Amino acid sequence: AVYRVSVNVQRFESWPGSHALIDAVWSVRALDSQTVMTCRSVIDEPVGQGYDALVEGHRDAVDNLAHSIARGLRELSDGRTKGAPLRCPVEAHSPG
Repeated sequence: AVYRVSVNVQRFESWPGSHALIDAVWSVRALDSQTVMTCRSVIDEPVGQGYDALVEGHRDAVDNLAHSIARGLRELSDGRTKGAPLRCPVEAHSPG
């Protein structure tokens, strides 16, 4: 199957020495279906001092967002084959 993924970033915050945050609304849809899964992910990664730590925090946040979307895509795929209700994935946060 072919899927379309859409991501709308609501917030992208950088707080050096504190956190890197991404707040995004995303959706996945199989092109051969009208079924759409729309979810929101708020990913807040703690970061240390300095810009290198901030960049790493944003990298981790984007990685977690990508994993959430992948889990959503699998959920949509499984739901289509099993007829189960769709549930947005729970965010995975890396330890501080």
